[in-house]
Amino acid sequence: MKKILLLLIALTMFSCDLREKKVFLRSYVMHYYDVERVILREDISSEVLVKGMYIEFYHLTSLGAYNSTGSLKRSYDALCEKHNDMTYNRKFVIWDSAGPHQTSNIGIDFVSIDIVSDIDFDTEHPAGESLGDIVRFRSISSKPYIDSGYKGSEYTTVEGLVSELTPDQLTLLGQNTFIGGLYFETSPTLEKTHTFTVTMTPDDGREPFTASIEMTFD
Repeated sequence: MKKILLLLIALTMFSCDLREKKVFLRSYVMHYYDVERVILREDISSEVLVKGMYIEFYHLTSLGAYNSTGSLKRSYDALCEKHNDMTYNRKFVIWDSAGPHQTSNIGIDFVSIDIVSDIDFDTEHPAGESLGDIVRFRSISSKPYIDSGYKGSEYTTVEGLVSELTPDQLTLLGQNTFIGGLYFETSPTLEKTHTFTVTMTPDDGREPFTASIEMTFD
Protein backbone atom coordinates (compact mmCIF):
# COMPACT_ATOMS: atom_id res chain seq x y z
CA MET A 1 0.00 0.00 0.00
CA LYS A 2 2.86 2.35 0.84
CA LYS A 3 4.47 1.66 -2.55
CA ILE A 4 1.20 2.44 -4.34
CA LEU A 5 0.85 5.68 -2.39
CA LEU A 6 4.39 6.72 -3.31
CA LEU A 7 3.69 5.87 -6.96
CA LEU A 8 0.55 8.00 -6.96
CA ILE A 9 2.46 10.91 -5.45
CA ALA A 10 5.16 10.55 -8.08
CA LEU A 11 2.61 10.44 -10.90
CA THR A 12 0.88 13.51 -9.51
CA MET A 13 4.16 15.40 -9.39
CA PHE A 14 5.00 14.29 -12.93
CA SER A 15 1.61 15.38 -14.24
CA CYS A 16 2.10 18.77 -12.60
CA ASP A 17 5.43 19.10 -14.39
CA LEU A 18 3.66 18.41 -17.68
CA ARG A 19 0.83 20.85 -17.19
CA GLU A 20 0.35 23.29 -20.01
CA LYS A 21 -0.09 27.02 -19.84
CA LYS A 22 -0.75 29.73 -22.36
CA VAL A 23 1.45 32.77 -22.79
CA PHE A 24 0.89 35.77 -25.04
CA LEU A 25 3.70 36.31 -27.51
CA ARG A 26 4.26 39.54 -29.38
CA SER A 27 7.07 37.90 -31.37
CA TYR A 28 7.38 34.43 -32.91
CA VAL A 29 10.95 33.77 -31.77
CA MET A 30 10.80 33.23 -28.02
CA HIS A 31 14.51 33.15 -27.22
CA TYR A 32 17.78 34.24 -28.86
CA TYR A 33 21.21 32.77 -28.16
CA ASP A 34 24.75 33.96 -28.65
CA VAL A 35 27.45 31.41 -29.51
CA GLU A 36 31.15 30.98 -28.85
CA ARG A 37 32.31 28.88 -31.79
CA VAL A 38 31.40 26.66 -34.72
CA ILE A 39 31.97 22.92 -34.89
CA LEU A 40 31.82 20.64 -37.94
CA ARG A 41 30.74 17.00 -38.02
CA GLU A 42 30.78 14.69 -41.02
CA ASP A 43 27.33 13.69 -42.27
CA ILE A 44 27.58 9.93 -42.77
CA SER A 45 23.93 9.33 -43.66
CA SER A 46 23.11 7.22 -46.70
CA GLU A 47 21.45 10.20 -48.39
CA VAL A 48 24.82 11.91 -48.93
CA LEU A 49 25.92 11.18 -52.50
CA VAL A 50 29.50 12.46 -52.28
CA LYS A 51 30.55 13.96 -48.93
CA GLY A 52 28.91 16.34 -46.50
CA MET A 53 29.20 17.95 -43.09
CA TYR A 54 26.97 19.47 -40.44
CA ILE A 55 27.56 22.96 -39.07
CA GLU A 56 26.69 23.40 -35.41
CA PHE A 57 27.26 26.07 -32.80
CA TYR A 58 28.86 25.38 -29.45
CA HIS A 59 28.62 27.11 -26.04
CA LEU A 60 25.33 28.97 -26.22
CA THR A 61 24.55 31.89 -23.93
CA SER A 62 21.27 33.76 -23.70
CA LEU A 63 20.69 37.01 -25.57
CA GLY A 64 17.26 37.35 -24.03
CA ALA A 65 13.79 35.85 -24.20
CA TYR A 66 10.18 36.99 -24.31
CA ASN A 67 10.01 36.81 -20.51
CA SER A 68 13.42 38.34 -19.77
CA THR A 69 13.90 41.54 -17.82
CA GLY A 70 16.44 44.34 -17.78
CA SER A 71 19.31 44.29 -20.29
CA LEU A 72 18.39 40.85 -21.62
CA LYS A 73 14.88 42.06 -22.43
CA ARG A 74 16.32 45.06 -24.27
CA SER A 75 18.64 42.75 -26.21
CA TYR A 76 15.75 40.43 -27.09
CA ASP A 77 13.52 43.33 -28.19
CA ALA A 78 16.29 44.69 -30.43
CA LEU A 79 16.68 41.33 -32.18
CA CYS A 80 12.93 41.00 -32.65
CA GLU A 81 12.86 44.47 -34.18
CA LYS A 82 15.84 43.65 -36.42
CA HIS A 83 13.98 40.65 -37.80
CA ASN A 84 10.63 42.47 -38.17
CA ASP A 85 9.18 40.01 -35.69
CA MET A 86 6.92 42.40 -33.82
CA THR A 87 3.34 41.48 -34.71
CA TYR A 88 2.93 37.77 -34.01
CA ASN A 89 0.47 38.63 -31.22
CA ARG A 90 -0.79 35.14 -30.44
CA LYS A 91 -1.28 32.91 -27.46
CA PHE A 92 1.13 30.00 -27.38
CA VAL A 93 0.76 26.79 -25.38
CA ILE A 94 3.90 25.72 -23.54
CA TRP A 95 4.61 22.80 -21.26
CA ASP A 96 6.29 23.55 -17.96
CA SER A 97 8.62 20.58 -18.25
CA ALA A 98 9.74 21.62 -21.74
CA GLY A 99 10.81 25.06 -20.66
CA PRO A 100 9.51 28.36 -22.02
CA HIS A 101 11.54 28.57 -25.21
CA GLN A 102 10.29 26.08 -27.79
CA THR A 103 11.00 28.51 -30.66
CA SER A 104 14.63 29.55 -30.32
CA ASN A 105 17.18 30.96 -32.74
CA ILE A 106 20.76 32.11 -32.64
CA GLY A 107 20.93 35.89 -32.54
CA ILE A 108 23.51 36.04 -35.30
CA ASP A 109 22.88 36.43 -39.03
CA PHE A 110 25.53 36.09 -41.71
CA VAL A 111 26.61 37.86 -44.85
CA SER A 112 28.55 34.94 -46.31
CA ILE A 113 29.82 31.39 -45.91
CA ASP A 114 32.95 30.02 -47.55
CA ILE A 115 34.85 26.74 -47.64
CA VAL A 116 38.43 26.02 -48.72
CA SER A 117 40.82 23.05 -48.68
CA ASP A 118 44.39 22.90 -47.42
CA ILE A 119 45.51 21.17 -50.65
CA ASP A 120 44.50 21.28 -54.31
CA PHE A 121 40.99 19.86 -54.77
CA ASP A 122 41.23 19.70 -58.56
CA THR A 123 42.88 21.72 -61.32
CA GLU A 124 40.24 24.47 -61.00
CA HIS A 125 40.33 24.68 -57.20
CA PRO A 126 43.88 25.04 -55.83
CA ALA A 127 44.61 25.02 -52.11
CA GLY A 128 43.08 27.97 -50.28
CA GLU A 129 40.72 28.92 -53.11
CA SER A 130 36.95 28.93 -52.54
CA LEU A 131 35.06 25.70 -53.21
CA GLY A 132 31.78 27.58 -53.07
CA ASP A 133 30.84 26.73 -56.66
CA ILE A 134 30.93 22.96 -56.01
CA VAL A 135 29.56 22.85 -52.45
CA ARG A 136 25.85 23.19 -51.70
CA PHE A 137 24.48 24.64 -48.45
CA ARG A 138 21.25 23.29 -46.91
CA SER A 139 19.38 24.62 -43.92
CA ILE A 140 16.03 25.97 -42.73
CA SER A 141 14.95 29.48 -41.82
CA SER A 142 11.97 31.09 -40.11
CA LYS A 143 12.58 34.40 -41.92
CA PRO A 144 10.11 33.72 -44.79
CA TYR A 145 7.42 32.80 -42.23
CA ILE A 146 7.94 36.05 -40.33
CA ASP A 147 8.18 38.13 -43.53
CA SER A 148 4.89 36.64 -44.80
CA GLY A 149 3.01 37.88 -41.76
CA TYR A 150 3.22 34.48 -40.06
CA LYS A 151 1.48 32.52 -42.81
CA GLY A 152 2.26 29.04 -44.10
CA SER A 153 5.06 26.82 -42.83
CA GLU A 154 7.08 28.06 -39.88
CA TYR A 155 10.32 26.89 -41.49
CA THR A 156 11.39 27.15 -45.12
CA THR A 157 14.20 25.18 -46.75
CA VAL A 158 17.28 27.22 -47.62
CA GLU A 159 19.42 25.64 -50.32
CA GLY A 160 21.97 26.88 -52.83
CA LEU A 161 25.58 26.85 -53.90
CA VAL A 162 27.75 28.48 -51.26
CA SER A 163 29.02 30.98 -53.82
CA GLU A 164 25.47 32.14 -54.61
CA LEU A 165 24.06 32.54 -51.08
CA THR A 166 22.70 35.96 -50.12
CA PRO A 167 22.52 37.59 -46.66
CA ASP A 168 18.73 37.17 -46.74
CA GLN A 169 19.19 33.39 -47.06
CA LEU A 170 21.60 33.44 -44.12
CA THR A 171 19.17 35.09 -41.69
CA LEU A 172 17.47 33.25 -38.81
CA LEU A 173 19.14 30.03 -39.84
CA GLY A 174 18.59 26.61 -38.37
CA GLN A 175 17.06 25.66 -35.07
CA ASN A 176 18.70 25.55 -31.66
CA THR A 177 22.36 24.52 -32.19
CA PHE A 178 21.95 23.13 -35.72
CA ILE A 179 22.76 25.67 -38.43
CA GLY A 180 22.90 23.68 -41.65
CA GLY A 181 24.97 21.38 -43.81
CA LEU A 182 27.53 21.61 -46.61
CA TYR A 183 27.47 19.00 -49.38
CA PHE A 184 29.98 18.43 -52.16
CA GLU A 185 28.67 18.03 -55.68
CA THR A 186 31.88 16.46 -56.96
CA SER A 187 34.84 14.51 -55.61
CA PRO A 188 38.47 15.67 -55.72
CA THR A 189 40.49 14.50 -58.70
CA LEU A 190 43.83 14.76 -56.92
CA GLU A 191 44.45 13.80 -53.27
CA LYS A 192 41.54 12.10 -51.49
CA THR A 193 42.14 13.35 -47.94
CA HIS A 194 41.55 17.05 -47.30
CA THR A 195 41.30 19.39 -44.35
CA PHE A 196 38.46 21.79 -45.08
CA THR A 197 38.03 25.13 -43.34
CA VAL A 198 34.61 26.76 -43.20
CA THR A 199 34.30 30.51 -42.55
CA MET A 200 31.02 32.15 -41.58
CA THR A 201 31.02 35.97 -41.56
CA PRO A 202 28.45 37.58 -39.20
CA ASP A 203 26.58 40.74 -40.17
CA ASP A 204 27.36 42.54 -36.91
CA GLY A 205 31.05 43.19 -37.55
CA ARG A 206 32.48 40.63 -35.19
CA GLU A 207 35.30 38.28 -36.22
CA PRO A 208 34.24 35.46 -38.57
CA PHE A 209 33.57 32.01 -37.14
CA THR A 210 35.93 29.37 -38.50
CA ALA A 211 36.20 25.61 -38.07
CA SER A 212 38.08 22.81 -39.79
CA ILE A 213 37.46 19.12 -40.46
CA GLU A 214 39.44 16.36 -42.15
CA MET A 215 37.55 14.25 -44.67
CA THR A 216 38.59 11.37 -46.92
CA PHE A 217 36.74 10.78 -50.18
CA ASP A 218 36.22 7.34 -51.70
